[in-house]
Amino acid sequence: MGRTGRLFIVLLFFTLTVALTNSALAKLIPDPVGDTFGDGLIDIINMDVQFDSDNLYISANFASQVSEPGTGNPYDLYGFIDLDVDQDPSTGGPAWSDLLFGASTDIGSDYFIMFDFTAPPDGLVQLYAFGTPTSPFIDDVPISFYTRSFSATVPLGVIGDDGWVNYGAVFGTINGPNDLVPNDGYATSQAVPEPATMLLLGSGLIGLAGLRRSFNR
Repeated sequence: MGRTGRLFIVLLFFTLTVALTNSALAKLIPDPVGDTFGDGLIDIINMDVQFDSDNLYISANFASQVSEPGTGNPYDLYGFIDLDVDQDPSTGGPAWSDLLFGASTDIGSDYFIMFDFTAPPDGLVQLYAFGTPTSPFIDDVPISFYTRSFSATVPLGVIGDDGWVNYGAVFGTINGPNDLVPNDGYATSQAVPEPATMLLLGSGLIGLAGLRRSFNR
């Protein structure tokens, strides 16, 4: 291989490294399978929170089936997602995991999303701001349920945030909580990959494919 070929490999490696480093691809927060309590029907596999300039995108996957609250299915999903939008544990209130189980999440819950057993199955869950003695209702959050997962979207303008949040969640059935995510501490949201970064990654992969073809000749 000549000098030009070696230089090309170095540049290609640099391109792929930069692209992979700068792309905040879905950072799924894993949760061990089988670490449930209560009736154990709801078992979280992982959770992910990403954001762009407009919205916060929340999703979670489960080992079991899940369904929208209020349908009467034993796997109807109930629980809370805590959002620490200023990433300051000294503001807001305690996370629901801390309140219900004495966990230590180090989250100051400024907002929380409630999967409400009193609400009809209408494709919405409820966003509240932490308050004392009561937490005011802020807005309905659109949510979509799939066989073993859900996805929800929260407009950043509603929570007055740039997208960087610390979060944690507790889920279960109408009979009570079953699982936490994460089990210790909190997770942090990640930015959705920017188009320029994905283009850089794609260019690097195309170059790698071309290099492989040239070696196979």
